[in-house]
Amino acid sequence: MSMLLDGGVKVTGAEPDGVSLAGWLRCLLIDDIDRAVGAMLVEPPCAVRFGGSLLMLGDEEIDELLKDHRLSEDVVEGCQEALNVLSATLNAIEGNLHIRVGRLFPLSRGPLEWLPRIRGRRAYDFEDYGRVILVAG
Repeated sequence: MSMLLDGGVKVTGAEPDGVSLAGWLRCLLIDDIDRAVGAMLVEPPCAVRFGGSLLMLGDEEIDELLKDHRLSEDVVEGCQEALNVLSATLNAIEGNLHIRVGRLFPLSRGPLEWLPRIRGRRAYDFEDYGRVILVAG
C-alpha cells in the first residue's frame, strides 16, 4: 500500500465510534460465493487521494478535486483499485476468507441500520490521506 500511496504513508489505528459518516463512500467485501461479508467505508478526501494517487495525478490536481468536492468516475475507480490492494493484505492472513472489493458507492445509497450493530469494526487513519473503516459481519 505504501508503494501505491507514494512511499512513507503512516497508518495508525483510529476509533471508529462517534465518526460522522456523512458523505462517505462504501464498498462491500465479497467472498468467493458472492456473499457480502463486510464493507470498507472511505472518507471522501481519502477516496480522492487514493484514486488520484493511483492515477498518478499531481498534487495540484488532487488539491483542486478536494477543493471542488469532486469525485470523477476515474478517481472512484482508482480508489476502488486501491481498496482492492488493501483487501489483498486481509487475504494474506492465514484462516481469513478470500475476499474481493465490490463497487464503490456513496454510503447513503443503502440502508445503514446494520452499521451500529456490527462489532467487528476497525478504523485506520492514513496520514495526510484520510480514514478507512473496515467492518465485518
